[in-house]
Amino acid sequence: MSDIIKLADAANSGAYRSPEQMLIEALEEVRSGAWSGNKKMLILTVDEEDNQYSVNFMQAGMRMTQCISLCEVGKILFLTEMNYTRSGYGDE
Repeated sequence: MSDIIKLADAANSGAYRSPEQMLIEALEEVRSGAWSGNKKMLILTVDEEDNQYSVNFMQAGMRMTQCISLCEVGKILFLTEMNYTRSGYGDE
């Protein structure tokens, strides 16, 4: 029997991963200790039904100011991943 390859992994794109798959993978990493010492987490969601954006979030162990800071840092990471900018962390 051949190994099963997830489309999201093969395409290197989270666009092919369901929210449930993402949450299960994150939980597996937390439980395995891959994110050891990580006591804070932020989950952002968007619902595009009816041509409107409904944004929600859940967070654990964070203050609202930390959530805002994490989103700002995340924005830079996303732009870098998309090759829109350099990371600003010493990459030349």
